[in-house]
Amino acid sequence: MRVSNPSLYIGEECFPELSPWSGFLPATTAFRPARGKSWPQRTKLSSPWALGHRTDPRSITLLVDRRHALRGLRLDSIKRRRQLPYRHLLVLAGALFFSPCLWGQELEPRAYLVTPIGTNAVTITYQYATGDALFDPTLPIEGARGTINTSTFSYYRSLSFFGRSANFTVTAPYRFGTTTGSVYGQPGQAYRSGMASPAIRFAWNLYGGPAMNRKEFADFRQGRTLGLSLKVVTPWGQYDPNHVINISTNRWSFKPELGFIQPLGKRRRWFAELDGGVFLFTTNNDFFGGGTRQQNPIWSVQFHLVRLLRRRAWIAFDANGYFGGRTAVNGTEQLNFQKNSRVGGTLGYLLSRHQALKVSVNTGAYTTIGEDFTSIGIAYQYFWGGRR
Repeated sequence: MRVSNPSLYIGEECFPELSPWSGFLPATTAFRPARGKSWPQRTKLSSPWALGHRTDPRSITLLVDRRHALRGLRLDSIKRRRQLPYRHLLVLAGALFFSPCLWGQELEPRAYLVTPIGTNAVTITYQYATGDALFDPTLPIEGARGTINTSTFSYYRSLSFFGRSANFTVTAPYRFGTTTGSVYGQPGQAYRSGMASPAIRFAWNLYGGPAMNRKEFADFRQGRTLGLSLKVVTPWGQYDPNHVINISTNRWSFKPELGFIQPLGKRRRWFAELDGGVFLFTTNNDFFGGGTRQQNPIWSVQFHLVRLLRRRAWIAFDANGYFGGRTAVNGTEQLNFQKNSRVGGTLGYLLSRHQALKVSVNTGAYTTIGEDFTSIGIAYQYFWGGRR
């Protein structure tokens, strides 16, 4: 015997309707089975005396149906409890993006958010920059104009470090573009294409970010947070000492940084973020013509005002400022002290429980040396894992 009204059976997708079996199954718990699955058979009882006492056979049948229904409801509840709420997935996705920008150009909101340990993410980013855009803004190029395209592949992994939330990100960028201008008084044009310098970043939450599994993270609300990070840029990108313009800079670079997050309002939908750090450079001992090139530190600060929009989106206003970076070629200081700032905006959208998209736009606000360009970027991300 089959269920006489299968639309009221409890399965996996909810379709509430008025139920004539209100004494057994409330209308608000009516479910349909998943697509491709058949309705289960009702257990047949050979006799109305099967329960040990006189009972209406119809009541026995309904009782067995209800037992199967409640079992389906319990399994469905367990399945749902294992999934993170969308508001947590939105926080998770925002924390996993990593900017491919160089030096003080960085404008990266939500860089110190907390994620459950064991989370993995793969991100593919494309960035287009046009204007006074150079692979290195301190090169001796006058009247420079350029168009640079950057494609970046990155991998993110969160972990526990001394009981605190931590993560590392590895990025591998590829750049190509054209630059025009005057080099040492000679006009020219250069096209470059190749691998840029790979980088790795390690971030550690000092306050407000305990190491958590997925179950603990589901009950966590982002509060005041203080984080520390170290970014290392390798010299392994494409470099030719016979060219002034190169994609890589043939040196190691290090950026220690502190990041602070302050939630605003009782509902914690607004967040103010302030990051401050410094870029430190080693010497390029194989600069153009066999010379040496040194660069002073670049100090930078970022500010972001983030607003969570419903369950799936967030938006941010971004601004930064950076100064320093004067270079010396063969011991002779160059007149290229930087004092620049940029402003822009970022929009993040959660496509599904494992996919996210981010779009960003920024431009130069105040420029002394280089960086007076407009940049548009789009990033796709797939994330998974998280220790249960």
